[in-house]
Amino acid sequence: MKKTHTAHLSLIIGTLLMLLDQLFWTSHAKHINISKVGTLMSTIQVQHIITLIGLDLVIISLGYIYSKKENSLAEALKLWLYTVVVGFISAIVCFLLTKKIDTNAIYSIFLPIIRNVSPVITGVILSLICYPFMKKVNYSYLKWILLALLILPTLSGIDSLGLSDGYSISFTFILFYLGVIEASEEKRFSIISLILLCLVNVLCVTMMPLCSKIVHGDMSTALRFTTSTSFFEVMIAIYFIRLLRNVPFFNKWSFIRYIPIASLVLIGAGRLENIVSWNEDLVGTSFNKLFRQSELEALLIVFVIFLVTLLIKQLPQVKRIVKSIEEHFSDFELSNEWFTKETQLIKQYLKNHRINIIMLLCAYILSFASFIAMNTSYNIEVNPIDTYNIFWYTLFARQFFVLLNTLMLVLVARFLMAITRHYWVSVLITGFAQIVITVANRLKVIYREEPIIPGDLAMIKAWKSLLGMMGKNIIIASIALVVLVVILIIYLEKKHPYAIHMTLKKSIIWVLVTSIFFSGTLLFNHDGSYVNALMRDLGDQPYFYNQLFGAKLNGPLLQFLNNIDVSVMDEPENYSKEIMTQIYKKYAQESARINRRRRNDWDDQIVIMGLSESFADPYRIPELTLANDPIPYIRSLMKTTTSGLMYSTGYGGGTANMEYMALTGLNQGFFSAALTPYTQLVTTQNQAYAFSRLFNQAVAIHPYIGVYYSRQTVYQNFGFNKFMYLGSKYPIKHQSSIDRSAYLSDETAYANTVDEILDAQGSKFINLVTMQNI
Repeated sequence: MKKTHTAHLSLIIGTLLMLLDQLFWTSHAKHINISKVGTLMSTIQVQHIITLIGLDLVIISLGYIYSKKENSLAEALKLWLYTVVVGFISAIVCFLLTKKIDTNAIYSIFLPIIRNVSPVITGVILSLICYPFMKKVNYSYLKWILLALLILPTLSGIDSLGLSDGYSISFTFILFYLGVIEASEEKRFSIISLILLCLVNVLCVTMMPLCSKIVHGDMSTALRFTTSTSFFEVMIAIYFIRLLRNVPFFNKWSFIRYIPIASLVLIGAGRLENIVSWNEDLVGTSFNKLFRQSELEALLIVFVIFLVTLLIKQLPQVKRIVKSIEEHFSDFELSNEWFTKETQLIKQYLKNHRINIIMLLCAYILSFASFIAMNTSYNIEVNPIDTYNIFWYTLFARQFFVLLNTLMLVLVARFLMAITRHYWVSVLITGFAQIVITVANRLKVIYREEPIIPGDLAMIKAWKSLLGMMGKNIIIASIALVVLVVILIIYLEKKHPYAIHMTLKKSIIWVLVTSIFFSGTLLFNHDGSYVNALMRDLGDQPYFYNQLFGAKLNGPLLQFLNNIDVSVMDEPENYSKEIMTQIYKKYAQESARINRRRRNDWDDQIVIMGLSESFADPYRIPELTLANDPIPYIRSLMKTTTSGLMYSTGYGGGTANMEYMALTGLNQGFFSAALTPYTQLVTTQNQAYAFSRLFNQAVAIHPYIGVYYSRQTVYQNFGFNKFMYLGSKYPIKHQSSIDRSAYLSDETAYANTVDEILDAQGSKFINLVTMQNI
């Protein structure tokens, strides 16, 4: 009986060595990067080439195994799908352990070939696609050509073929077909040849550092043979496969070939880097300890991949997909008829799913348009230096979030389909709602320079006033649009009904998925939660201090969700109305006692609170020595009037938070760390408390645009009579800048403040926020 030769054993051994090489030789273990020629360096390099051969064993074994598969195109597609699944699972596991992920990782999951997550996997897939053509090539000539392509860079040291460290498409292609040829020739194993190859390889590896030092005076070519692409490493791998191919090892379990693929996904996606760092924290940088730790982890990784792959293989859905793929490519023959057949199948698929494809395109267009609508010009200023065209910036820099907004629209439409069982009702209501949201946000951006946030929903109570502000024409147009949408829905449902083939099980799944997705928004701002970590890692920056900029970057829908659940503060222990009443009475009595001795009339007091962006006392900077006092006049005033220092919880940033604490006397340390009071608290309060309410008049001055931190709404809720900023109905006068500065000077700020002092009638509070910045 003829023996069934497999390369399963060499494949698994190669996978273990490959993982060990990545886990150990990329660490900071002692002596790894030694550069002194000697016995120690030679010993370390010999150990290294033992693990480096793992990659060669893997690729050649895959070529050996796949050469026995008749349908290479089906194998290529299955391999791609497995790569996607493993990438998805590994990304989830990695995120659960580290709470770190980014948009590149997301794209890499679903586009592993385009993004070349693993050049080796890409090389194997391309080799499988080319296999129908390569089978017609004379293997005898091909073998010598492939070996020559390995010998030349090994001897010359010039990597003209881009073989790199072995993790390259070109190297994979060469070794894959050496494996194919090896399977076709079935040559006998020679122990003498293997021993000679090992001796030559060890000799080259140990002598090369000395040669490099003598010839070049440095170690630039010391590692020429310490690489997986070395001709000798490849030949040793071939002889090991000949040695092991007759050993029975899960011969009937064909899914074994996917184990190294999963390992390559982990390597290519950088998943092993976290393990390497963890190992160094656990056992230090001891060479022996790290090596033993890496050995155990390589075994554990292979075992886990084995179990997960076995589980995936047993899933009924996977079996159906695999069967469908194999049947589809079963009659493959490179011909015009096959290409015509495939073209017809693609056209038929697009025709059958055209209505859903159109829905996706419309959702994308509406999503993209909502981003553009948040801008009042064709450019977006990302920072004081960089300005980009808003269309190109959204298309390239914020594409992920356009797609995320598209996904949200699709989920809402699918949710409605599951509930109503009507396609046009669901799609048109979703589209109409998105248009209304975009237009409403656009109008608020035009009139208030900020998007709609959850706090604005409180205005619904004053719907009569809102209707009055809209004007008759807008109201009539809105009613007409609603009627038009209703008529369109009725017409399409009757004349062009589209049957929704959604079982009860699928309907429940869509409802659950949509509900879970949107309920996750309640955790967007909960520091430490997985949802918070996910959104921040993906690039969702809420910009609570500048809601409009956040809407430009994230879209109005996501920016609204960013503001839904903001925890103000945790309830203190023993908090109750009775205790708060006691505190109030205590300090009311104390203030009454103090005020009995005051002679000033409150009604003629003018108080100025200045938050300077540029002023500081340089003498308070440790170890700074000055020849002269830069603020002698101010220091003399401090000696002749009430003066002192105020404690600030921040310096060099968090302007609005400092301002909130100064105006209210409330320490932000009691609030949630994720809270920006101006944009997330005061905007939701109808009458927020501030010292400004103690005066007959309250004026805010900020010689810059007033959109930041929702100051327009904030000052209104704080009871200010007017807010002076660039573009307001209360103009900033006396405008001047220092040199070529883009910001108005302190001189401008103080001149306007003096105007307000002269214009005071009774008590007046002036809140001045400067903008000089230099």
